[in-house]
Amino acid sequence: MIESHTLAHETITRYHLGPQSVFDNRSMALLERFCRNPEDKDIILQDHDMVDEVGDVPGKRANEVHGDLVGVCVARHGTGVQILLDEELERLREWFVVGKPRVS
Repeated sequence: MIESHTLAHETITRYHLGPQSVFDNRSMALLERFCRNPEDKDIILQDHDMVDEVGDVPGKRANEVHGDLVGVCVARHGTGVQILLDEELERLREWFVVGKPRVS
């Protein structure tokens, strides 16, 4: 999903599938907060104790300490190792705005 850039699509289409969902409710809340305000990336990372040490690969703390893929996505946004492309973030943002409807 990451290399093929289908993470946003799979997140949206699997959201209402219970155990087959990509993310749990906590991760979805973090993802929604980020998608609505990606410019708040540093504040979001700080609020969730996911700020990397200087020189670390972006997302190292989110991954190694918290095991949080959304945190890694947030940390890598705007870097050369970005996971969610801008168009994927926009698709997610639009989906969140309309209330996370079921999509097939």
